[in-house]
Amino acid sequence: MSRFVPKVPGAVVVVIVSILAADALDLASHGVQLVGEVPTGFSFVSWSSVGAEKLVDMLPGAFAIVIVGFAESVAIAKAYAAKNHERLDANQELIGYGAANLGAGVLQGFTVTGSLSKSAAADDAGGRTPVLLIVTSVLVLATVLFIAGVFKNLPDTILAAVLIHAVSGMIDFSKLRRLWRAYLGEFWLATGALAGVVIIDVLPGVLIGVALSFMLLIRRLDHPTIEILGRTPDGSTYTDMATNPDAKAVPGILVCAFRAPLVFANAEIFTDELTTRTNGSPRPDTLILDCDGMPEVDTTGADALRQLHDTLGSLGQRLLLARVNKAVIDFLRRDRTLDTLGEHAIYPTIREAVTAAQAIERRPLVEEEIV
Repeated sequence: MSRFVPKVPGAVVVVIVSILAADALDLASHGVQLVGEVPTGFSFVSWSSVGAEKLVDMLPGAFAIVIVGFAESVAIAKAYAAKNHERLDANQELIGYGAANLGAGVLQGFTVTGSLSKSAAADDAGGRTPVLLIVTSVLVLATVLFIAGVFKNLPDTILAAVLIHAVSGMIDFSKLRRLWRAYLGEFWLATGALAGVVIIDVLPGVLIGVALSFMLLIRRLDHPTIEILGRTPDGSTYTDMATNPDAKAVPGILVCAFRAPLVFANAEIFTDELTTRTNGSPRPDTLILDCDGMPEVDTTGADALRQLHDTLGSLGQRLLLARVNKAVIDFLRRDRTLDTLGEHAIYPTIREAVTAAQAIERRPLVEEEIV
């Protein structure tokens, strides 16, 4: 029906026809499982039986609901935001779910989260605006109060078919093929999370996905990209010499780019790699570190910068920094790392750093330096 008569609400038609068929053909007597009695109206329980001990017992389950519910809800919201070319604010989503759950808790309702099957069913039915939420709320209220009994003869298989059909549109194996082609790490992350959900349960699957994400993040930090930059023939820019054979190194100067946050996970690699490169032949007088791809530095990273500066200084070499963002400069200043490196060692562009390094090399020695 969705293919040939998309304007007709296929799910509603199938549900009505199946209920009538189940009643007319007495399908229950033939082994067809039906939904059965569904109570109508609201029923509230007393809060007097909920004590401090029971609240403590409920905390692990509540925490799991928060993690799984929000993760699933935001994932669904992201999928539909991408599909409809809309912007998603995860913080606003969290505020919305929090407010809804406070209301549900006071009124003794179910936990409120986003539902892939219900979102898919609504989207499949043509819902596009917030009016959908109002209409759905009114229909849910009417169903709870008056209509729920109608679903007594609804076959479980029909209910399952409606949900499977709605969700099937969200299954896209081309995404996995794309991950396989582009980056195997993300492919195995997605596959691991999927396997955890299918084989174990939703919460373990989400936790597996989170754990694999952290492992992938640490691996990326632990394998930073370090490029040797050279000057293009026209002298206008500096680029990776490995990908641009026309770029040439500046005599006496080694220009390196560190393409990762300088943090505890890669600080040792940072010092080892750059120290090794500055000890090559011929040995450069100056190391210029391009920090454009270094968005963040922590205290361990700052210590690595100090260590590199001291090591180069003991060998008569200099360390200059280029294209350092304001956040990193402010951190190095607060951490007093700049007291070691020197404010004069930071330049807005690689070209200015190179010019400064060449000027230092050409500067005649003063009497104190000779002594």
